[in-house]
Amino acid sequence: MNAVAERPRATESLEEPPRRVPAADRRPRLPGTARGLIVGQDPEFTQFVADLLGGSVDIRATTSPQVALGLLNSREWELIVIEHTEGAPLPLSTLIRHVRAEHPRAAVVVTSQAPLLNQQVVECFRADADDYVPAPFHPSEFDARVGRLLRRNASCGASNWPASAPDRNRNATRPPHAR
Repeated sequence: MNAVAERPRATESLEEPPRRVPAADRRPRLPGTARGLIVGQDPEFTQFVADLLGGSVDIRATTSPQVALGLLNSREWELIVIEHTEGAPLPLSTLIRHVRAEHPRAAVVVTSQAPLLNQQVVECFRADADDYVPAPFHPSEFDARVGRLLRRNASCGASNWPASAPDRNRNATRPPHAR
């Protein structure tokens, strides 16, 4: 009989706070494995992205804005994927700026199931998003883009930077390529 360990679900419930996994049941985080947070509004799409990246990134995903804020403040993230949908309560550029203020070292990737207008894409990059990947996308291309961002940040010594820095020195905490 072939026993396969069941992976915990990556997506949190809309109504429930993040589940606490008992210490004995936690998957060990391999050295060098990046922590990733996926924030989206479509549960199926969010789960798809979580499953896609789950093999190479320690993923937490949520469709709840309240849970997302709690998770953002709970730890340092190396990767944050934001799925944008029409009618989102917060403008995308404002959300990216908020994420950048809290996590200046994270790779921020924006996805969207409906194509964004050119002006929206420009605003994302001006707000300091690292990449924009419109859906539909090829899974291996998305994985390669995310991997490139994580390798780039790791090669710049991102893990050795201070956890936070005053706004006036924000560029000092960013990798040279992002200044």
